[in-house]
Amino acid sequence: MEGETKINVSSEQISNYLKTYAPYATFLFIPIFALLLQLFFWRKKYFYLSHLTFAVHFHAFLWIMCSLLLIFDILLPNWELPEWLNLLFFLLPGVYLMLALYRFYRPKRKWTAIWKAVVVTLLYAILIIAFLAGVILLVAKIMGIEG
Repeated sequence: MEGETKINVSSEQISNYLKTYAPYATFLFIPIFALLLQLFFWRKKYFYLSHLTFAVHFHAFLWIMCSLLLIFDILLPNWELPEWLNLLFFLLPGVYLMLALYRFYRPKRKWTAIWKAVVVTLLYAILIIAFLAGVILLVAKIMGIEG
């Protein structure tokens, strides 16, 4: 189109933008996570506020995990985490979610907490990825970014 200015943006600029605004996005997604919990644990007859409290609790755990990674990165900038520690940081939130769901909702079988944790996590990840992709496309369209 004539008169349209194209702007080139590096992946580093996009990464910095996401690092800046990701905490706000995660805060906005807490009620959505609580809604997913309410949908999956509807037989427990909890009010939405109980699910929201659990969602805040779980996200606080995630923020602590991210803070630990950030502290490692700040204190030891040239040190690369060993593979086993990377795997631990990757798997720990999922294991924690399964244990927390089991303890909070008290399903009759442990497998119920496990499969619900997996499905809720996958749906939540899909929603976040779709939202981020939509925001990136919207910003790119508004700014006329060519990438």
